[in-house]
Amino acid sequence: MSAIDTLDPSVVPPATAATREAASHEDRVLIRPYPKIIVYYPTLVAALVCGLVANLFSEKLAVVELVGTVFIIVLFWNTVILAFEFPRLTAITVILLMVSLVLAAVLLNRYLDIVPFLSVLLASVHLQANDQFYLFIAGIFLFVFAISWVLTRFDYWEVLNNELLHHHGPFGDLERFPAPQLKLDKEIPDIFEYLVLRSGRLIFYPTSERRAIVLDNVMGVNRVEAKIKHLLEALEVRIDPDR
Repeated sequence: MSAIDTLDPSVVPPATAATREAASHEDRVLIRPYPKIIVYYPTLVAALVCGLVANLFSEKLAVVELVGTVFIIVLFWNTVILAFEFPRLTAITVILLMVSLVLAAVLLNRYLDIVPFLSVLLASVHLQANDQFYLFIAGIFLFVFAISWVLTRFDYWEVLNNELLHHHGPFGDLERFPAPQLKLDKEIPDIFEYLVLRSGRLIFYPTSERRAIVLDNVMGVNRVEAKIKHLLEALEVRIDPDR
C-alpha cells in the first residue's frame, strides 16, 4: 500500500471506545463536595506516624512523651482549623495576635519572672500513650473518611455543555438545571483549609433558579473552576451565530 492510500479518509479506522470516552470526559466536569471532617487528615497522618514511633521506641519514656506532645499539638491546631473559618484578613489578624502574645510574654518575664513558673507547670504534665491508642485513632478517621468517600459517589454534581446535573440518592435521583448563561463564583472562606486541602466554595447561579447553588469544601477548587470555565467558554463559542 502506498503513502497516498494511507491518507484516504475511507480507510481511516473509526474512533475507538477509549477515544470516545476521553472526548465525553472533556465535555463534563464532576464536582464532589466533601464533608469538613476530611480537614482532619493531618491528624490522621500524625496518628499513624506517632503510632509507628511509639511502637519502635516504647521503652524510651522521653520519646513516648515527645510523641504524645506532638500529637496533641497537631490535634489542637487541626481542631481550631475545623471549628472556625479564617478568611485572609482574619488569618493575618490571628497570626499578628499570636506574635503579640509571645512578645508580651517575653516582656512580662523580665519583670514577673513567669518562665520558671511555666516551666514547672509544664514539667508536671506527662502525655503518654501506647502505639495502640494512636493506631485506633487513625483507624477511626480512616473509617469515617471511607464512608465520606462512598457518600460522594452517590451525591455529586456534574457540569455538562448545556446543563448542570445534581446526582443524589442511592437510586440515582437526578435534578437538572439549564447551563446556558450559567454564572460561577469561587470563594476561599478559610485560608487554612485552602492550604491543607486546596479546598474552597463554588457558587452557581442558574438562570432558572431564584437561589444560588452553593457547594462547600470542593477539593482542588482552582483546578475545578478552570475546567468549568473552559467548558462554559467552549459552549459560548459553539452557540455564537457569528462564528
